[in-house]
Amino acid sequence: MDYSKILIRFFLRAHYDPKITTKHISIFSAILQLATDKQTSTLHVYSYELMEIAKVSCRKTYCKALTDLSRSGYLHYQPSFNHNRRSSITLLESANN
Repeated sequence: MDYSKILIRFFLRAHYDPKITTKHISIFSAILQLATDKQTSTLHVYSYELMEIAKVSCRKTYCKALTDLSRSGYLHYQPSFNHNRRSSITLLESANN
């Protein structure tokens, strides 16, 4: 998976998407960093792990931004709704343009 292409595609789309804010960009960048470190496109993470990297302190903001990114086709987010299980986040290689 070419992470640089995913990042470039994200910024090209985000530029024209009025719903994307700095919170979305921060969370997407944190996801991309973890995916690059782990060499995988699917992550299983606790919210606190990503929130720390993305510098997001409000859980509600974090959940809303991830849901927005998923609904807009930037990634696939499957929340666990269980504090003992990690949520699943998958980067999409061919996001909608």
